[in-house]
Amino acid sequence: MIDPSKMTDECYLCHSSSKELRPYGANKQLICLGCLKSSPETKAEASRQFAELLGGHDGVSVIDGTGAPRRAEESERKMLEYYGLTTGEK
Repeated sequence: MIDPSKMTDECYLCHSSSKELRPYGANKQLICLGCLKSSPETKAEASRQFAELLGGHDGVSVIDGTGAPRRAEESERKMLEYYGLTTGEK
């Protein structure tokens, strides 16, 4: 579980206060999208952190209007694959 009291409002790598911060950095620290995509290592760490937040779910997931990630329905998975928006990793 993420402890909100330990979260800052900036990326732990570049210290940007971007609106696109996510808790997918090392040790669940906030990371901006630019830093997340900046290297294979940060991408891999983000994938690990995201999977942990999903409780070990290893399939395609989406975040809908509730703000919480959930397993994608078959039609959603097909659409995401069609547009190349999945990693292809399982």
